[in-house]
Formats: sequence, structure tokens, C-alpha cells
Amino acid sequence: MRLPSLAVCTCCVLALAVCAGEFSSQDIPGGSTTQIDAASYDVVGVGDDIWGTQDAFRFVSQSYSGNFDIRARIASLENSDGWAKAGLMVRQSSDRNSVNAIMLASAGNGFVFQHRDTVAAQTSATSGGWNSAPNSWVRLTRAGNQITGHISSDGVVWFPVDSVTLNLTDPVLVGMAVTPHRSDFATSKAEFRNVSLAAYNPPLGTGDGLAGYYFNTADLNGPVIADQVDATVNFDWVGGTPATGVSSTSFSVRWLGQVEPQFSETYSFYTVSDDGVRLWVNDVLLIDNWTAHWPTENTGDIALEAGQKYDVKMEYFQGTGGSVAKLLWSSPSQDKQVIPQSQLYSTSNKMVVGTGDGLLGQYFNRADLGTPAVVTRVDPQVGFDWNTNAPDANVSRDNFAVRWVGQVQAQYTDTYTFYTWTDDGARLWVNGQLLIDKWQLQGNTEWSGTISLVAGQKYDIKMEYFQSGGGANAGLAWSSSLTPKNLIPQTQLYSTGSAMLIGTGTGLQGSYYNTRDLSGTALLLQVDPVVAFDWGLNAPDEAISPDNFSVRWIGEVEAQYSEAYTFYVRCDDGVRLWVGDQLVVDEWRDQSTEYSSASISLTAGVKVPIKLEYFEHTGLAVAQLLWSSASTSKSVVPQTQLYPGAGMTVSIAGSSVVSPTFVEGQAWSTTGLPYALTVTAPCGDLAPTFISDNGWFVNAPLNSDGTATPITINHAGSGIAKSSCVTWQVTDLSTKESSSDSIVIRKGDALLLSASGTGDVLAIDADGDGTLDFTGSPGSLFPFTYATAGTYVATALIDGVVVGTFGVTVVDVGINGPIACQIGFTRQKDASVYPPAATSSITFSGSGPSLVISVKETTATGAALNLSPQGADRPSLVARVGGPAGPIIAWQVVEGFTFCSTARTAVALDHTLDDGTKVCVAYLKMTPLITDDPSIEITLSIRSAGVAFDGGVSSIAYHTSDFTSAGYLPYSLYFAPGTDHGCHTIDITEEDPVVIYAQSWCNPTVNECPCDPTIEICP
Repeated sequence: MRLPSLAVCTCCVLALAVCAGEFSSQDIPGGSTTQIDAASYDVVGVGDDIWGTQDAFRFVSQSYSGNFDIRARIASLENSDGWAKAGLMVRQSSDRNSVNAIMLASAGNGFVFQHRDTVAAQTSATSGGWNSAPNSWVRLTRAGNQITGHISSDGVVWFPVDSVTLNLTDPVLVGMAVTPHRSDFATSKAEFRNVSLAAYNPPLGTGDGLAGYYFNTADLNGPVIADQVDATVNFDWVGGTPATGVSSTSFSVRWLGQVEPQFSETYSFYTVSDDGVRLWVNDVLLIDNWTAHWPTENTGDIALEAGQKYDVKMEYFQGTGGSVAKLLWSSPSQDKQVIPQSQLYSTSNKMVVGTGDGLLGQYFNRADLGTPAVVTRVDPQVGFDWNTNAPDANVSRDNFAVRWVGQVQAQYTDTYTFYTWTDDGARLWVNGQLLIDKWQLQGNTEWSGTISLVAGQKYDIKMEYFQSGGGANAGLAWSSSLTPKNLIPQTQLYSTGSAMLIGTGTGLQGSYYNTRDLSGTALLLQVDPVVAFDWGLNAPDEAISPDNFSVRWIGEVEAQYSEAYTFYVRCDDGVRLWVGDQLVVDEWRDQSTEYSSASISLTAGVKVPIKLEYFEHTGLAVAQLLWSSASTSKSVVPQTQLYPGAGMTVSIAGSSVVSPTFVEGQAWSTTGLPYALTVTAPCGDLAPTFISDNGWFVNAPLNSDGTATPITINHAGSGIAKSSCVTWQVTDLSTKESSSDSIVIRKGDALLLSASGTGDVLAIDADGDGTLDFTGSPGSLFPFTYATAGTYVATALIDGVVVGTFGVTVVDVGINGPIACQIGFTRQKDASVYPPAATSSITFSGSGPSLVISVKETTATGAALNLSPQGADRPSLVARVGGPAGPIIAWQVVEGFTFCSTARTAVALDHTLDDGTKVCVAYLKMTPLITDDPSIEITLSIRSAGVAFDGGVSSIAYHTSDFTSAGYLPYSLYFAPGTDHGCHTIDITEEDPVVIYAQSWCNPTVNECPCDPTIEICP
């Protein structure tokens, strides 16, 4: 018979502060706990068991909230019974029937994980195997309501026994439990050592597994036979097939994705395989056993951060016999186990399988692609061997060409190598980059080029091929670190991408005049979708007469292909055509005929200014605009490729706080009539400042009496003019407070100051220097120019009483020139800002499409800018007040500079040292010379045997300060006796590890430079 339990709590210590609770009944008189040290306890327990629906045992515990990790080594346990138990327990309460879980070691039955899921329910158990003291380690973790029991033989590598979800409410009791499993008052002593209790917060993943790609070859080559997400890598196929369609022998698998660790620790990854295996984690090759072998475990270690996802790749091949592939891990806090699905993600580097149809192939009956295509078709892949046959019945057997255009979709985020093999010439562009350029007669030859691509993204691709005579073949393949070399599959090729760029144009702006010379006022302004008019004897409109009229069409034209175009005009009578800045047709006379332009190279998607002028005298009236290219048959330029907005874009504000007001725009052209740009104001014509990309700006002074100032911008001869009236806003200082009212302006700007109020005399101190700059009556206007950068307070007084103050920050920006960047490099540029406090008011940007600017850091005195030119044009660095559309404070053209070593700048000296060494002096030239940053380092490295720099070194470093004012840098070369004194190659490296190949043409023997003197070796 059992009596009611008696709960006693005595304060002890368990790692942190521990409160031991004793559970006993009449037949369990008690027990004892002895603390040996901070992590060692001897616990003597009494009670008949921890089992069933009721528990009787000794419990040393503490109250705890949140996730925990408690560990201990059971160094010994007295064998009072085979089921004597000692372990680590969590309980909801001290009630004998409480919800609980315990990871225990028994005296004679090994490890057991026990749990009671609800109050007074039966206890369940999971066996955990055997181990013997003193190395019986037990561990209990809580993550939310998930309780997991672990065991270990060394306290380092842990193995989970079981997990259970318990409905626990904080706080809980956690600690050490001992029962002798005896009802006769016998006791059992357990020695707990290495006891620790800490918070436990493992991130629980939401993974779906790894993406598995299965091949019917042992080398991961050929097509993917099966593509699936495997929840875990834990396979023993026992000689069977791993997936539908995959062979049971001689197959391979690549698993890709990410792995998310639960702890910030060093992890051990394990593979078990039969046969070969390789494993990468975070791009580190941890395991490399690419051999045929029996089931073998391999391991590798790497430090990882909890919750961070790392790329993982596992490759496996099966030769013959068994087929096993498993992926496991462990860490000091992570049991050795198959990596669970929750910590594996298939989304990173998952192979993207597209839905492409192939590339659009255009076949020409000339080797130079110079005629309209005779056959246009979609080719699923480019992998042809026509031998001596024709590609099509309509294509000649010899002297033909093909252009394949479309898009290619990357399967992985990776660096790809593209290959062509052709007989004869080949060219290949990917994403606008010319990767292969071998437009030459040749036998069947393979060429390659590399480019980085992003998985799933489509990139424009174009391949051109010509065949002269004899055999004919053309292939297009790719490879990457994740892709074996093979023909680009149809699924990744799209014929609809850049096969032909279809624009969004609406037509050209037409201006119609009732004069033959485009003089007077245009009586009809309209956007004409196309220029394809045959008015016969009629007038274009009722406002226009049928004879003696003229029309000017102006706008932009957008090429559909990156090709050379020919433009045609059919006219009756006179016609003139400009494309860009070029007058390509000039036939201004009575006639009825067709004219064509010279070939003009255009880039698909890039808009180019176009203008067509036409006059009709008498009789029939015809005006038509056509084009053709290698991919475009002769036809009217379509509406989709014509845009009316190219004439001029101008931004003129209706009012301005400062004078001069800032006017900005984009010109039709900056050179030559009839495109001369003039800005007219009451003070006369103003000269605009041109920056890159035909952009311009001008600062126009305003009327200081408050009346509107008319400003007109005119393209002389183009018929385009825009005008606006700008009013100078009065800055009324009345009621203003400098602490809250302020303005940022440019150095040299003027404010129109005033103050209104009751009184007789208005006085203004515009710059806060204590001297009155203006006296007058209230409401009077006073223009004041702030000529020096700084911070000022403008003060207004009426009859000696301050009526308002206004903060004025005058900024200036210093951009020292020249600014030059090697194409493909990033140059840091420091810009100064005055006053320093106004740095945040300045916006730095790139004027022109090819300059990328990032502000590396903003300091008290300026900004450090990273300039990255993307092309060889002349972009500008622009500093503005108040944002990307604000007034320009300063600007500077950014040049692309080159290092060149030429025959012209190499000097050969016939000088011989005593040991027979020949010496010559050569010159390196930098254009333009960069002098603003003397820290820039240029390294020269000789690559020729027997040749060295002064001092016998093969590499020597210079700085920009070493160059002469003309941009030259002399250096000496020493030729060892017997050295070939021909051309010698030098690598020139500027800052980044990117080599510009140059040559020094020195020949001391004959005192001349034998190499081609016209070659300038530049990037």
C-alpha cells in the first residue's frame, strides 16, 4: 500500500543555481545528494521506478524556462536491479503522474529514452543500445516542445535515440533523476559527472531536400535522365535502379542545393558510398574519393554558422555491384545522423530546365551574309555536319552563311565556356559580348570563350557561320563546373528572344509647311506612324496646299538587329536624310526617283536620331522611308521602330528661388548645322555647356524686379524650339527662423531677398557679417549673390527689430581633373565639398550610359567615389545639389586611359656591358596621364627568357608620379649574352590583377625595332 507523496525541496547547485526536489512515499523514506564540485554530483535514490502512470525516485532539479541542453556523464550506477535507472529528466511539475521525459542509463539494460505524454498516462520507452560506465554520456534537449534524448561514448559525437513532442508550460523542472527500481527501501547511488545546463536554440529548417540529377553514364555526362528532389541522401539501391529510366549499373548522380546548420560549430560531414563520391560544402572540396570501392565512409570538417545556408554539391558514381550513397553530419552539438530534410534546400543551384524551342536560323546564299535570307527556320540545336551537302534545298552547297539568333537560358549560376566548331568561319556573341571571332578559312576547328551567367536568366545569343567550299559543319556547345561539355540543349535555346527586336515606337514627328523650303510656321504638326506617302496630286491635309509644300520628319530610329543598315528614300521631289549626325542623302531638287545611303552600323535596341526633309514642287507628291539589313528585307521602316521624341528634351522650371536659374536638356546633336543649339534670354544668347550623351545645361540670369524672364531654346534649322517664362521667387525673410528655415544653393547663386511688415525702414544683413547689405522700405526686393561657399544667416530688420532669419548654405564641389579610368577597372576618386557640413546635400551621378558611380564613403570634407566606366565613350562625373535632377555644381569628363608601348616610343641603344649583356631603353606611355593619385601602381613583368629589368629582376613597379609630364616612363631592359634580340613581351598591370599585354620592340644588335611600328598594344 502506497501513502500520499511528500514533496521536499532543498537548495543545491546544478551547474547554475539548482533546486533539488525529493519525491517519496511511505516505502521511499528519502535519499541524498552530495555535490562533489560545480559539475559533479553523487545522487542516492530510493523508489520503485520511473515508469507506468506514477513515479517514485530521487530528483535533483531546478526551475527552467525556455529551450535547454543538459548533459552529464554517468560515471557509475549501483546495480540494485537490472532496471536501476539514472539519467537527465524534464518534468512539468513535481506531481508523481506529471508529464515528463528522461534520457537514462540502466544498470543492466542499456540506454533508454522514456516519456509520459499526458498527465497520468502510461510511460513509453525507446531503447538506445548499450554502453558501460564510466563513459555513459546522456543528454536531453528541448527545442520548443520537442524533447530529444541523446547518448554518446565520449561526449563529443552524439547520437539521437528518440524525440517526442510534449505539451510543456514554462517553467519546467529539469535535472538528475535516480531510482533503484526497488520497493524494499533499497537504494542505488549514481555518480553524475561533467554536468552542464545551458540554453538551446537550434534553428529549425524548412528544407525540402536536394535536387538530384541522374545520368546513365558513370562520369556525369550526357543528358539528365531523371530530375527530382530527394528528401535526404540515404540510399542503398541494392543493385536496383535509382529512378525511372536510369540504368541499374554504370550510372551517376549529382545532388545540388544548400545545407543549413543548426549550430555555429565545426561540422563533420560523412559520405558512405559504393562507389565513387565527391562532396563540396561552401565551394570547399571536403571529400574526394572518386574510385570504385566497397561501401566506405569518408569524412571532412568545416566551420559553419547556425542558420546560414551554404551551397552543397555531392557527386556519386556507381560502376558495378552494390550501389550506396549516403550523406551524414555531426558537430559537438549535433548527433551524427543522415542530414535531415529540414536542413536541406533544393533551390540553390538547382538546375533550371527551360522550355525553349531552339534558335532562329537565317540561311544566306552568300558567305558574307550580304543578301536577304533565302531560308528562315528554327533549329532545335546547332549541331550540323552537312559534309559536302547543302543545308537546305534552297541554299547553295558552297559559299553560304548562317546566322542563328535568339536567347540562351543558363541552367546554373556559374561561369560558362561556350564552344564553336566550324569549317569555315565562326563568330559568337553572348549577352552582347563577342566571345569568339574566327571569321576565317579553316578546317574543322574548335574555339571557345567564357562568360558568367545566372541560372534561369535568358541572354541574347548570336552565332554567325560561313562556308567557303568543301566540307561544312557547325556546332555550338557549352560547359561549366556543373555542366559537362555538350551541345546546348533545345530546352535552353529560344528563337523568340533577340531574333528580332520589336520596339514600342509610335512614329516620327511631322511638321508640314506651305512653303517649299521649310520656312515660316508649320501649319500641321502630327506624329506620322510611318513615312510611306503617295499623295498623288492631292494635299497631305486640308491645311496644306497640294503643291509647293514641305515636310520635316524628326525623331529616332531603333534597329531590330545589330547590323549594318542601308536607308532608302523614294521621293517626288526634293529630299534630305540625316541618320545620327550624318547627312546620308542630299538631293534637294525636282525629281522622281529613289536614293540610298551608305551602309550604317546600328545596334539593336539603341535609338539613333533621324531626320527626313522633303519638298513637293508640282505634280505628283511621294515621300517614303525604307531600310534593309542582312536580316531585314528592303521594306518601309515600321512604326514600332520610330520614335517622335528625339528632337529635344528640355526642363525649364516656371519659377526659381535662385538666379541664375538652371536649365537642362538633351540636344538632337551637339555638332554642326542645322543642329546648332542656342539659349536666348533678355541678356542675350547664352552658351550651353555640353556634357556626355548630348546632354547640356545652362545657367540663365533672371529679372531682379520680379517680372517673368523669357527663355528660349532653339535648334537652329531643325524647326524645334521650346520656351518658357521663369519668375525669380522672392525669399521673404518675414517670420522665418534660421533654426528651421534654410536652403542649400550653389556658389555664385543669388537670392532675391525681401521682408514685409509694419514699419518704415527695411534693413537686410544677407550674409550674417554684422554689416547691413541693403536698406529700403518693407517689401523692397534685394538681390544678393553668395560668391563664397560657406554657411550664412540672412537677417531682416524693420525699424531695427528683427522680423526673420534664414539659413543659407552655399556649396561648392571640387573635382580635380583629369579623371581617367582604364576600361574594366574601378578608379577611386575623392571629391571635396565646401562647406563640409553640406556633404549630404550633394548627389554624385554618372552622365552618360556607361559610367557607374558608387559612393564608397561620405566624409566630413567630401566623398570617395568609385568610378567604373563600362565602355569607351566619354561619360561625365556630375555633382548636383539636392538630388539627381538638381542643379549641376560641378562636372568633369571621365576619360578611358590606356597604357601603350609602341615602336614609336621605344629607343634602342647599342650598348654592351663587360659581360656581353646588351642594354636598351624603352618607353611606356599612359594616355591621358593620371597625376591626381600618385599612389596608383603600375607593374611591368617581362615574359621573355634571358631578358630582365635593371637589377636582374623580372618585375618592377612604378607609380604615376614616375611618368614624365608628357606621359612617358622610360625603363631599361638587359639582354643576357646569346639572348634572341627580337620582340619581347611585357605584361603591364594597373592596380587590379588584370593584365594588359604590351610589347617592347628593342633590338640592341641592329639598333632598331624590328616589329611592326604601326602596332599600338592597348587593351
